[in-house]
Amino acid sequence: MKYSAFPSGTVSLIERLRRINQTVLVAALAIVALVVLVSGLFLNLRALVVDHQSAGKVLGENAGAVLLFDDKRAANDLLASLLHSPNVSAGALYDREGMLFARLGRSDVTVPETLGQSGAVVFYGARSVRIVEPVIQGGEPVGALLMDVDLAPVSRMLGWQALVISLAAIVALLFARWMVVRLSSSVLLPLDRLNCLMDDVSQKQDYSLRAGDSSVIELNRLGAGFNAMLEQIRLRDEWLAAQRNRLEVAVAERTAELLGAKEAADAANLAKSAFLSNMSHEIRTPMNAILGMANILRREDITPRQAEYLGKIDAAGAHLLSIINNILDLSKIEAGKFELDEAPVDVAELVGNVRSIMAERAEGKGLVLETAVNGLAVPLLGDSTRLRQALINYTINAIKFSESGTVTLRACPVEESAQAVLVRFAVEDQGEGVPPDALPRLFGAFEQADNSTTRRYGGTGLGLAITRHLARLMGGEAGVESELGRGSTFWFTARLGRCGSLSARRGAAGRQAASGAEEMLRQRHAGRRILVVDDDPMNREVAQLTLAGSGLIVDLAEDGRQALTRFEGRGYALVLMDVQMPVMDGLDATRAMRARPDGASVPIVAMTANAFTEDKELCIKAGMDDFLVKPFDPELLFSTLLRWLDRSGATA
Repeated sequence: MKYSAFPSGTVSLIERLRRINQTVLVAALAIVALVVLVSGLFLNLRALVVDHQSAGKVLGENAGAVLLFDDKRAANDLLASLLHSPNVSAGALYDREGMLFARLGRSDVTVPETLGQSGAVVFYGARSVRIVEPVIQGGEPVGALLMDVDLAPVSRMLGWQALVISLAAIVALLFARWMVVRLSSSVLLPLDRLNCLMDDVSQKQDYSLRAGDSSVIELNRLGAGFNAMLEQIRLRDEWLAAQRNRLEVAVAERTAELLGAKEAADAANLAKSAFLSNMSHEIRTPMNAILGMANILRREDITPRQAEYLGKIDAAGAHLLSIINNILDLSKIEAGKFELDEAPVDVAELVGNVRSIMAERAEGKGLVLETAVNGLAVPLLGDSTRLRQALINYTINAIKFSESGTVTLRACPVEESAQAVLVRFAVEDQGEGVPPDALPRLFGAFEQADNSTTRRYGGTGLGLAITRHLARLMGGEAGVESELGRGSTFWFTARLGRCGSLSARRGAAGRQAASGAEEMLRQRHAGRRILVVDDDPMNREVAQLTLAGSGLIVDLAEDGRQALTRFEGRGYALVLMDVQMPVMDGLDATRAMRARPDGASVPIVAMTANAFTEDKELCIKAGMDDFLVKPFDPELLFSTLLRWLDRSGATA
């Protein structure tokens, strides 16, 4: 017989029947054998006990006079007659007080010196049975007779029974196997031939083969159905072959077109990613130097006019960085790599913060900036940074396109449940409004109302697109309501989770702690040594200058290998580790530090420009304790250092 490959654990029908037959037969024989052996043991043991109890009663009647006259010789003669039984290995006679009066039997069998039980009783042991019969004289018990009956004959008999049953089982199994072979030759072999035919059709793809007739009606029906199926498959293959010949040319042409389109799309995506990466790097690097130098100059003695110039440099640099961030945010959203944070959010405080940020710009155009927050007194959970970003985008547009009047920032709940609140944020202005035909495309990337607007007001057209994406990521939507000559209302909704007062207090305490983190660093950890590892000289200098006033001693390293050299024997309290570095990157350096005895408990904080979730997971997996994204907020840096230095100081 041959069978096509099947998963492990499958067997043929013949083999399965053989196994079922053997399993059932073995189980039945085992049950019968168990019943026979147990019943034989019970019956033989019971007969043995009854026979010796009867003999004991007879001897007990004669032993009364022996005990009454204290005749030990007669007692031994009496016990000797008891030992004529081949199963009795020892016998003993006890007086009225239960004391041993006479004993006779094998030396390896021990009997008790005293007998507490004077009535008729049987003690079953593994190798023998002890039978106690009372000795009666004049109707009163005057002693007891003990017999130790050996069970070896019973065991031998059970052994012979087990042997006979085993031989019978073997004969039955052989007979059952012979019956299965006979069954397979009369019924299963035709089925096996049909199975082999199916294997041939499957392997050779020859649908002209047909199943033959069988003497079994059911197999004849199965073969006829199989033949009908083969005929249908043959007709289908002929039709498919004709269709395939007609479609091959069209498919080849379409495939070539799709491959060309795919290659063009892949090239465009690669070019886009490369462009965004290069643009971010090439613009951020000089902007860091420009803004950094401006910040250094502010610390010097400068004139009011120079301070005004520096303020303009800061404003222009911040505007340029906001454009870069908008483009990168949009690219990250489209790639599905944009993630939101979740922390306590005070909506009233957030709206007030946006108003304070935009107040100077509104006053510069003679506009009144107002806020209205209703029904949101309880803090909620959400990403306050992205909420603020979306609200600022709307407010900038409202101020830009308004020449007079009032700009109002509103927030109110529109839907509530036990777990979340859907909040509607809106910015109303009294500007010139948006034409109706421009509304459908207003939230598209790089879109504005018209080209003249771009020339008149400037802007990239990214703010509204990013706001809509952010709203949808937060479980909401974004839109606009506008009327020409009367103004516009730009709105978005966000689903924010509920949090208890304890979470709100913790969030407020966290913000308060962050604001004073630098001072607490000076008070608690002045003089402790930390290591900053970064391959970029500017980043090292920025980190060193930022930490200059914290009282910490800062050492610098250019790459992971230099960091390992400096790490040895210095007793660093904490390490700020860049990830992408030449010679040895931050991940390998962290693993090497964790392998050292003096580096197992030192906090290592990632300080990297790689901001995706998978980057953070790689850092944590390598052994880092925390994760800071460049460019980092100084207050966040101070609070992170304070948290880990407090922990390391507590465990030191």
